[in-house]
Amino acid sequence: MGVDPGRIHVTGNLKFDALPPDQEDDGTESQLRKLLVKIGVSSTSPILVAGSTHPGEEAVLMNIVADLRNEFSQLFLILAPRHIQRAPHIAALGKKNGIITTRSASAERR
Repeated sequence: MGVDPGRIHVTGNLKFDALPPDQEDDGTESQLRKLLVKIGVSSTSPILVAGSTHPGEEAVLMNIVADLRNEFSQLFLILAPRHIQRAPHIAALGKKNGIITTRSASAERR
């Protein structure tokens, strides 16, 4: 692309170069793991993470999780909607479908 090779610096990939999600730099449990334990998620529970979801996708995911729980009874779903202000609607959708929901403290402050 015409850039002087001396000006190029490869910095890595944040997606792959981060610490594993179960420990911090000092080896202690991550805040995520502490939150999961607090809400009763076992360290052996499979977790499905759906980030940046849009309207309609959460209902589909909740149906999929309900079906998968026949085989994976401890399956846990983490939903992170694209627009956090939709969280109350998603919680109501979960309640309507018999799914226990909780929101992180950071979401509750918004």
